Amino acid sequence: MHTTQIANTQAQQLIDILRAEPEVEAKARAIEEAEHLQRAIQAFHMEAIRFHSYTLHRQLTQAESGFSDRSRAAYQELRDALEESGLTTR
Repeated sequence: MHTTQIANTQAQQLIDILRAEPEVEAKARAIEEAEHLQRAIQAFHMEAIRFHSYTLHRQLTQAESGFSDRSRAAYQELRDALEESGLTTR
């Protein structure tokens, strides 16, 4: 499987995990941001990948966000897959 396909699969897994999260204020925004990131991956739009990756990272890691460790770990796996495929996320 091509590395960008792996990143796309990781993005879908993250979206599914976010949808399963308990309701928190930022949940809908995080899901929307993850969907934007997935579309950017599919389009291989590097600037959009960086932008949406950064925004999603901030949403998930803010102390008051209420997201689980599972969501943060899934994001990190996605970020690792993106960087492994040569896409800069920072």
